Amino acid sequence: MKSNKLVWKILVVIYLIVFTLIIVLAYNHALPEYLTKNDKAGHVFLYGLATFLSFCSISAMVIFGGK
Repeated sequence: MKSNKLVWKILVVIYLIVFTLIIVLAYNHALPEYLTKNDKAGHVFLYGLATFLSFCSISAMVIFGGK
């Protein structure tokens, strides 16, 4: 079951890269307009996804006894 833990860790890293890219693009005012119109929905989605990935990666470590 080590592959299951690895998958969640990889997904978390990918999410962090995408999230960092979004932050940099937003800071430079380079996000497409359709993303800036739905600001609240985007925040709910991004933070919800972060919570889900965090929970799954931590649960995978606890369930399978890894650290």
